Amino acid sequence: MAETQILAADDNPAIRKLITRIFSRDDVRVVCIGDGLQALVRATRDLPDIVILDVNMPGMDGYQVCGELRRDSRTRHIPILMLTGMGDGASELRGLGEGADDYVTKPFDPARLKARAESLVRRGRARVETNPLTRLPGNGSIRRECERRLAAGKPFAAAYADIRRFKTINDARGFAFGDRVILTLAETLRGTAEDGGGAFVGHVGGDDFIVFADEPLCPCRVRASFEMRTDILYEAAAAGRAEPAVGLTLGQVYCPPGRFANYDELAAALSAAKEAAKGDAA
Repeated sequence: MAETQILAADDNPAIRKLITRIFSRDDVRVVCIGDGLQALVRATRDLPDIVILDVNMPGMDGYQVCGELRRDSRTRHIPILMLTGMGDGASELRGLGEGADDYVTKPFDPARLKARAESLVRRGRARVETNPLTRLPGNGSIRRECERRLAAGKPFAAAYADIRRFKTINDARGFAFGDRVILTLAETLRGTAEDGGGAFVGHVGGDDFIVFADEPLCPCRVRASFEMRTDILYEAAAAGRAEPAVGLTLGQVYCPPGRFANYDELAAALSAAKEAAKGDAA
């Protein structure tokens, strides 16, 4: 089973030490942060299996961090468990309203905290099987589909697509607009890939997608379709000038029988193809 990554944010060093001890074992990596802003940065960068947030932290409190994580398409699927020293119902309702999955009041029983966190991790991994934004198959399904195709011994094509300058677009236009751009790419890939038959479109996360198809995709056709759809999106959003300009990176590899032994080998080749495509588009 994959290593479980836990990110915990609490300004109390004793609580951070206790959380590390509660979850410490070989297949778990615990990262403890002392303030909310750093927790937000690390969660967005590392995409942990669960985030444990103290409500009261200096600068950016747990409610604010929770809200930001839920508004970002990269992190909205991550389970969030909130900790608080306040036992009133209003605090719990506010945390749940910001998108928290569970709520534990201090002082807490270590065994109870561990059980609740592990339950959230299991549920979160099940949710990832289907991306909550695009409703496309997630990482587990992508791996299984790839292994199935490799075992079948028939040639197929694999493509890795992402959106150029997506972070700039997200920052300039906001998360809601960024989500619409991601959905636009999902619709584009579904339409162009499925036209050829035998296609599988999976959503790795954020603006990253993988496509398996019987025949290679036509990069020019996919890019043209995506750019046309995003032009319409800008117009519909009354976004004014289309800056920052949106673009598409598409890297592909052909997979004849015997070229790749497993998904990890193919994924490495796909990643290299995507980076090469980025260089060509620069």
